[in-house]
Amino acid sequence: MGKSIEKLVEEAGIKIKQLTCWDPHLDSLKLKVIKREELFKEKSKEYEYAGISTKPHTLKGKFMAQLEKSFYPSIMAAQYLPFNETILVIPQNFAYSNESGLATILGHEIVHRCQAVNNPKFIETYEYIFKEFIGGSAFDKNNSKIAKKIKKYTQTFMMLVEGDASFVEGQMKKIFYTDAKIIQSQESILIGLLYLLFSLGMGDISIIKKGMQYGKGREIVGNIYEKEGRKGVNDLYNLTLGELYDKFNKN
Repeated sequence: MGKSIEKLVEEAGIKIKQLTCWDPHLDSLKLKVIKREELFKEKSKEYEYAGISTKPHTLKGKFMAQLEKSFYPSIMAAQYLPFNETILVIPQNFAYSNESGLATILGHEIVHRCQAVNNPKFIETYEYIFKEFIGGSAFDKNNSKIAKKIKKYTQTFMMLVEGDASFVEGQMKKIFYTDAKIIQSQESILIGLLYLLFSLGMGDISIIKKGMQYGKGREIVGNIYEKEGRKGVNDLYNLTLGELYDKFNKN
């Protein structure tokens, strides 16, 4: 690879600013290149910030912990951590992608960066959902009344967060990086398939649902973009969870 990851982030940041009308504030963004086995440790810092214990006590909790430790590190190329203002990059998982492909991957994460630093409500909402929904259901409790109550709003919020990032990533490929190739390693694909089959064997279709939600989110964001332009999309981040839920269910 000719260009450094830092250079690709810089170039992608300029393009994301054009597409979203948001400043990614790259001067204060931290970039950390890690190995797969380091991902859970890095993500645990986010859980620690939110006061969430990652020690599982139930079968589902153990499954979720295993996903965090073994599955996600093998398929995730990069991830933005809002609380730590850091983009984690795992080169092993995109070894066969070209520079343009990596630029779009990084661009996706820079959109998340923009969402967090340009919208005052975002971190507050994200932190609330992170603590109450993930803290109440991800590893061991699975009995939080608040988590159950806000589940539908959480799903809608994540549809916006990931749907918008995926939509902008698509714009990047179409406008700036037409030669983008994103190719996962064979190991990543194999591990992904194994965990998908294991999940289905346990009756857990959350991974499939998550993928469908993000696709639906991208479609809704695209529809709003066509009707109202980028301002219409950016205005979504000023809505309450209830208003956002109503808006998404009308589109």
